[in-house]
Amino acid sequence: AWSPKADGEGSAVAVCRSSHGLAFRASAQVRLGEPGKRASVGVVFAYRDARNYQAFVADLASGEVSLVEVIDGTSRTRAKTPAALEAGWNRLEAESDGTMIRGWVNGLPLIAEKGKVDPDGRSGLWTAAAGKILFDDFSVEPR
Repeated sequence: AWSPKADGEGSAVAVCRSSHGLAFRASAQVRLGEPGKRASVGVVFAYRDARNYQAFVADLASGEVSLVEVIDGTSRTRAKTPAALEAGWNRLEAESDGTMIRGWVNGLPLIAEKGKVDPDGRSGLWTAAAGKILFDDFSVEPR
């Protein structure tokens, strides 16, 4: 089951109602629904509330991906790198093994950072878009 939420910052999330544990992989297919519109999309994890979560985010306009951490409403980019984002569908994946957080785009590993996640946190989908975003094939798997 899903629980959609607005974070008050012009973005929105939809999160699973159950927690993902310490070691997991969350993934989704994403697509910009309206060409030419600015959009950021991602897989959110360690979600406690709209002021406390982490996300692996793709900025479809700049072609960059980021590992973002939000604590008490303050967002911090932990890592950022260019990515070969496709014009159509892209697969975003975020994984934690308990000590490292990794992010992939279309099967290519792009980000690896030391860090832990909240094992009671939830996973889901995140977007800040000036248009329509399409999501498909979302999954969360234990590791």
